[in-house]
Amino acid sequence: MKKYTIGAVFTPDLNKVLLIKKTKPEDQAGRLNMPGGKIEPGEGSLSCVVREITEEAGIHTDPNKWIYAGRIENAGGGMFYVDIWTIVIPWNIAGNIESMTEEKVGWYNVWSLPAYQCLPNIHWLVPFARNFHDQGNFGTLVFGEFKYQNQ
Repeated sequence: MKKYTIGAVFTPDLNKVLLIKKTKPEDQAGRLNMPGGKIEPGEGSLSCVVREITEEAGIHTDPNKWIYAGRIENAGGGMFYVDIWTIVIPWNIAGNIESMTEEKVGWYNVWSLPAYQCLPNIHWLVPFARNFHDQGNFGTLVFGEFKYQNQ
């Protein structure tokens, strides 16, 4: 089973989310997604998201500040899962993001995400993750089979 993480990174006012313009895998190329990646052998989910944010956006985050929001599982085939983490970072760190790979990172307004540029899951993942900071941690969720078709 393949294991992945994504990180929903917000500014202190919760109005901006960090997204990355993907170049790979092919089905995500040219679309916006949350930073994240594959959990390496022997690596924990939290360690992975902290590492991926540093590798992709050039910022260091405190592992103790991350909130585990839930997991998306491919229950039907059991081929993969994605752990969802979220964090609010201080303004002085938010201003220091830098694309560290060919995939460009940037801040996007949570209230006007570019519809045709985002992967379909971003439109529900961003408000879902934001609620953990806006309304408090109401517990984690595990999603069953989740499917979408590329248009």
